[in-house]
Amino acid sequence: MLPLRRLVERALKDGWAVEDGDLGSIDYQATSLGWEVLPSRKAGPLAEVLKPTAASDAPMKSLSAKYGTGDQPLHTDGAHHVRTPDVILLSAEGS
Repeated sequence: MLPLRRLVERALKDGWAVEDGDLGSIDYQATSLGWEVLPSRKAGPLAEVLKPTAASDAPMKSLSAKYGTGDQPLHTDGAHHVRTPDVILLSAEGS
């Protein structure tokens, strides 16, 4: 896996970056670099599992509450925060 700092530099330059790795390593590297991990919701966990959610089951004022499992508008998680994230990390488990 590319060191996290280089991966983020590439993402900031190109707008995105892809790499194989594991969340434990990323968390360790981010902490070692003194970076702060922010929750995507005010009182939410630092890491969340994103999944399709019916409008009736979604948190109020969320995009899922408005659009449910249908198409959602282009958006960036965390953009509603006063201090927006510089980088958003998405992970997918593979077999």
